[in-house]
Amino acid sequence: MSVSVRVRLWQISSKGYFMHLKYENALITGAAGFIGFHLSKRLLEAGCRVFGVDNLNDYYDPKLKQDRLDMLKVYPAFTIF
Repeated sequence: MSVSVRVRLWQISSKGYFMHLKYENALITGAAGFIGFHLSKRLLEAGCRVFGVDNLNDYYDPKLKQDRLDMLKVYPAFTIF
C-alpha cells in the first residue's frame, strides 16, 4: 500500500496555542502514546485529517494505547496504520 501525505505545518504562539494551520493533512508517529494521542486529538478537533502510525509495543501498557486509539477512531478524519 502506498500513501501520499502532506505534512501539516503550524505555528504555536507565545501563549501556547495553535495560531495557523497551513495544510490539511498530518502524519503523527506514535499516535497511541501520550503526546501523539493529544496532538492527534487537537488536530482532529481543528478539522485536520490525521494519519496515525504506532506499533503498539509493550514498553507502555498496550491496553492503554489501544484505548487511546479507540478514542481517536470515532473521528472520521483519523486513519491508523
